[in-house]
Amino acid sequence: MVFIILTELTGCYTTKNLPVSDINSKGQYLISGNKIHFDAHDVSVSDSLVKGYLYPIRWGVDTTKYTHIYLLNDSSIVFTGDEFKIPIKNILKIETPVYSPMQTAILISAVVLGFATIIVVALKNFKLDMGSINLGH
Repeated sequence: MVFIILTELTGCYTTKNLPVSDINSKGQYLISGNKIHFDAHDVSVSDSLVKGYLYPIRWGVDTTKYTHIYLLNDSSIVFTGDEFKIPIKNILKIETPVYSPMQTAILISAVVLGFATIIVVALKNFKLDMGSINLGH
């Protein structure tokens, strides 16, 4: 139940594919290969390369709202210090989170309906218990 309430507060998200041309330096990115995963910042596209700077994965950071760049293989990324370069042809896919108001509305409705059902059942049982109380008459 706690999971549902937390999801309700943040809203529901789905993903959509993003073309390479929509990558910009303001976004939050997570680069993922078979064995490598890292946060990236100041990401740009030029000369058929995706370039940027990396952060190691910071555990505890919510990456659900990051744009994910998936690599065909780990060897397709070239590191120079904390800078990376990935040939565009070696990007498997790019997915970005998109807020889904319909899914959020359905989730909120289900939670409200669940709470309402619990309250109605509890009140009904409470009335039945009150009717069986002998007040000594």
